[in-house]
Amino acid sequence: MLSRLRSARTWIAGLSKRPPLLAAVALLVATLTALVMTIIAGFGPVAHVVTHFAPVWLLVIVAGRGLCYAGYTWAYRATMRLRGGPQLSITQALGLVAAGFGVFVVGGGFAVDRRALRGLGASREQARIRVLGLGALEYAVLAPVAWVCALLLLNSEQVDDGLLLTWVIAVPVGALIAIWLAFRRHRTRVGTWMRKTAHHGVEALELLREIACHREHNPAWMGIGVYWVGELLSTWAGLRLFGIHLSLDRLVLAYATGYAMTPRGLPLAGVGVTEVLMPLAYTWVGVPLADAVLAVFAYRIVTLVIGLVPALIAMPRVERMTTQQRDERALAAPAFKLTRVAAH
Repeated sequence: MLSRLRSARTWIAGLSKRPPLLAAVALLVATLTALVMTIIAGFGPVAHVVTHFAPVWLLVIVAGRGLCYAGYTWAYRATMRLRGGPQLSITQALGLVAAGFGVFVVGGGFAVDRRALRGLGASREQARIRVLGLGALEYAVLAPVAWVCALLLLNSEQVDDGLLLTWVIAVPVGALIAIWLAFRRHRTRVGTWMRKTAHHGVEALELLREIACHREHNPAWMGIGVYWVGELLSTWAGLRLFGIHLSLDRLVLAYATGYAMTPRGLPLAGVGVTEVLMPLAYTWVGVPLADAVLAVFAYRIVTLVIGLVPALIAMPRVERMTTQQRDERALAAPAFKLTRVAAH
């Protein structure tokens, strides 16, 4: 068993050193997953949806991706420089974002971020906290909007009642727990793996609290907001590509449900996962499965292909960034330190 596990790790490590092959594998996985979903939906209904294809909406998907890159880069720089963090240039931040959005990172975009922060002098713990804080920021913006949409759709016959109740109840409860953890004075003692993970989560929430409490950190909120607008625009255009109409509130709710994490947070940009979850989420807001499968597949293939060139260009720069201070860390203290802000 252990030998097989080592062999799998070796194979994955070797695959990650061959970006073109890795990209081909990712696109193949996305296509095969979509094919399985097509079989479930039925070839007849899917073929009927194809007849409504309107290629002009491909341009809107591309425009949406542009907003995604711009917004996430904006938020990325603002988040990373918190508490004495690295002052990344626009080029550096855009390179890290582009690499994370691509399919060339087996561990996902957040793995790129951790490696880059380590290369810039952060300890392993500091890097993990900063990345968790970035992930918390993403959903601190999206979840409240999805919650409002769920409230607006409470009397809708097109949306699954269980989905609505889950959002209506879970978001306020989750927010209260997060706020309590972010402001509590007692700190989780670092010890076992579980305690250490909890400790990092609390520290990440404190980072989010700092962003929320100081106006100078508004660019982080605005950047993530622009990112989500770009994502929703691209997703909506994927639906319109086949003549599918969906109201904004249902679109937001389906998107927030189907994307358990952003593509940067999942291995290989979420291929094989998003192609299953997103169509199911669409069906819960009233979109036929055949329509949803085709719309998601088209949107995903376009966005994955768009991300190939920027990621390929960015990867060499990112690799240099992750190793530029490795030797210095062995001889000196970290280049930056995450100072803790006292609770008020």
